[in-house]
Amino acid sequence: PGRMGDAEPSLELLITNNISEARALANRLDADNHKRRDQSKQVWEHASTQFDINSDDPIVAVQCDGFAMGLLGPLAGRLNELTGKPSIAYQVVDGLARASCRSNESLDLHTALSNHTDKFKRFGGHARAAGFSIELELMPSLLDDIRKRTAWSALNAPMLPALYADAEVKLEDLTISTWNFISSMEPFGEGNRQPVLVTYGAVPLDVRTVGAGGKHLKISFEANGRRIDSIGFGLG
Repeated sequence: PGRMGDAEPSLELLITNNISEARALANRLDADNHKRRDQSKQVWEHASTQFDINSDDPIVAVQCDGFAMGLLGPLAGRLNELTGKPSIAYQVVDGLARASCRSNESLDLHTALSNHTDKFKRFGGHARAAGFSIELELMPSLLDDIRKRTAWSALNAPMLPALYADAEVKLEDLTISTWNFISSMEPFGEGNRQPVLVTYGAVPLDVRTVGAGGKHLKISFEANGRRIDSIGFGLG
C-alpha cells in the first residue's frame, strides 16, 4: 500500500486485537493490492511503447504521467533488468519532472546526478538507485548528460547482464496458476527480485513480431507434446 497510498492500514492490521477490524483491514489491503497490480501492469504496458530493447541509446527514459509515483521505482528497476541500461521513469506534475532511476555497473547514478544538484528541486539516492525532481525544460539536457556519462563509463556499451534462474520447471508448469502465484509476491524490486524460471528441451515452432511496428516478440514452444505461447514486450 505504501507505493500507492497510506501504509498505516498495514501497521494497524499488525497491532489490532479486534477480529472484525482485522478482517476489514485485510479486505482493504487486498483490494489495494489488486489495484496496485492492475496499475503496475498498465504502467508497464504504457512504458513498453516508449523504448526499443535493440536501440543504440545507452539509457532508457520513459514518461508515465497519471500513475502513482510509487510505481515508477519498480518500473525503472524492471527496465534496467530487461535492458541492462540505466533506466529513468518519470512523470510531469505542475511543470516538474519527478523521476525514479535504477542502474547497474554501467553507471554510478549518484555520482552522475550529483553534477546537477544545483538544478534539482529534490534529489537523493545511491549508486544503483536515485530519485530527483527537476524543471521539465531542463530534463532533455540532463538526459543527454547521463547518456554521455554512460557511454564514457568503463563498460562503454550497455550489455545484457547475466541471467540467473531461480528454479528449473517443466513447460507444463508454466500456467496461469503459476503466473498468479508469482504475481502474488509483487511488488518486485531490489530486495524482492522477480523469480526467474528456466525450462529445457522446448522447441520454438513459430517466431514472429507483433504490435505496432513489430515492437513485441511472440514465440510458440513445444515440449513433450505440449504447446505454449509466449510474448516478450519490447523484444521485437
